[in-house]
Amino acid sequence: MRFFYEKIVITIILFLFNITIGKTEIIKEDQNFLMVIGIEKNISKKEVGNESIISGNFNAVLSDNILLKDYVASCEIIGRAYQGRGFSCGFSEMESLKGFCVIKKEEKDIIVMEWFCTTSTGPNGDAVCSGKASIVNGYGVFAGITGNANISIPLVKQMINEKNSLKSLWEAKFYLPERL
Repeated sequence: MRFFYEKIVITIILFLFNITIGKTEIIKEDQNFLMVIGIEKNISKKEVGNESIISGNFNAVLSDNILLKDYVASCEIIGRAYQGRGFSCGFSEMESLKGFCVIKKEEKDIIVMEWFCTTSTGPNGDAVCSGKASIVNGYGVFAGITGNANISIPLVKQMINEKNSLKSLWEAKFYLPERL
């Protein structure tokens, strides 16, 4: 009889543990936000044969989003620029980029995202770097966060030449674990 009660208690505990651990809650709306890339950018292009190797970093302030308003993204970038072909959206130079962004407002509340993009046609018919981003990890209030985003960022040649701020659009879906 004692074995039977122990088995019931263990079953109930495992059941409750599974419900508690298994719950996640989607933030009810898509989390679109702008990254306003500041004028302080450290990006370089090194010519290698017929293409360029791109590396560096930039900072951006997030806006147009209640959850991430005034957070700062510090992003590392690496990639290459190369001659496009006739079917490459009509662009003579293509860029293929990737990197990581650390998004934070305070030292303990952090989101780490990985991203990649290639030259494509933007919403206004202009050349942009379109791609995807995914959350690698979260800390503090963002512990356990998961999600991904469609991204549209300025080309590196625009970032290097532009003396003003530039905007990057991230259309994201985040999932945060329910807190007890």
